[in-house]
Amino acid sequence: MRPEDIELSRRYTDILSVRGNSEGTIDNYIYAVKGFAQFLGERGLASATADDIVAHQSAIKASGRSDSCVRVATYALRGFLERVLEREVAAAA
Repeated sequence: MRPEDIELSRRYTDILSVRGNSEGTIDNYIYAVKGFAQFLGERGLASATADDIVAHQSAIKASGRSDSCVRVATYALRGFLERVLEREVAAAA
């Protein structure tokens, strides 16, 4: 991950911790964010959009991973966009 992405991930970790999320949830959400950063490549997390989340969801599903994996990634990335990047996320994402 790029240094900027690492900093954004740390900020999300802090937000999740303050909100009272369990360590397991935080670990799962940060794992999802790291996978999303890898999916975005050189664009980086700061450029992420709700459309990127939908594309990432499709890629996760196409890789044969479970609906549960898609669901966790969805919750994690919606929260990331809303709380860290301060962007609204459409219902489709």
